[in-house]
Amino acid sequence: MKYGYSLGISLGVYPTEEILVACAAAGIQYIELSPRTEALDRYFAGAAEIKKTADGAGLVLRSLHLPFGEGLYNFCAPDPSDREETQRAQKALLPLAAALGVGYVIVHGGIPYPQTEREKYLAIARENIAELQREASAYGIHVCVESLLPSCIGRNASELLYILSAHPDLRVCFDPNHLLDESVTALLSAVGDRVAAVHFSDCDGLDERHWMPGEGVIDWPSVMEKLSEIGYGGPILYEVNPFLTPKSIDRRPLTFDDYRENHAALCRGERPAPIGTPIEAECRSCVFAERYFKNFGLKYEPKA
Repeated sequence: MKYGYSLGISLGVYPTEEILVACAAAGIQYIELSPRTEALDRYFAGAAEIKKTADGAGLVLRSLHLPFGEGLYNFCAPDPSDREETQRAQKALLPLAAALGVGYVIVHGGIPYPQTEREKYLAIARENIAELQREASAYGIHVCVESLLPSCIGRNASELLYILSAHPDLRVCFDPNHLLDESVTALLSAVGDRVAAVHFSDCDGLDERHWMPGEGVIDWPSVMEKLSEIGYGGPILYEVNPFLTPKSIDRRPLTFDDYRENHAALCRGERPAPIGTPIEAECRSCVFAERYFKNFGLKYEPKA
């Protein structure tokens, strides 16, 4: 193998014993939990059992993806009361992260309204994320700010570094599926060893897609080379839902073995063979891009 990265997966469903054991059997070693807001009570009630099951299966619970949204769970919501409630709700999840034993929580910087006041809301997001990190540091947890789509806070290295400058414990979650305005090389060269987590999935260059690596246009050999160059030492963690196939791709249901095989190709420095085929008409509709680019007055030009 050219690269020695371990394999991880982000689970957006409740991690039952059956799911965790199946992950371990496929060679997955690291788990990120990404609970829906309506399921949070179940996670709190089951945290000890989740950790016990993961430990017994030889899995490491590495990160907790905190909820995100446009009003509540938006660090830069235009309504101050929404921002205050976001901060309260996110801080309330830190004891859950501690009970699960994770070392990282993943956050979205938020969606600024209107985009013409982006700098104002970027500064607001920076302070709110720093406040969350100050409390997270008491638990020994790093807050990782995810690289996001152009309409969102954290769309490039400049914004990420500005946020990270607010607290030394802040880190980056690198997600190439979201990089529509900046190259992988530019972002990783700038943030360097502040990358503490990654989300791997592929896209078509028009929008985020959360396809398996190799099904889209991302240059995966270059991604792997650059991650190695900056000294990233964490797992390759897939943010591809194994239980739901996106409407934008024609693909059979995934198995956990598919993740192992895809990961092995990446670690050999290869572009993984695609499992599915993008559906051009569905991709061209670009529902997300239409909403967030055009409605916010951003320049949006679908590729020919």
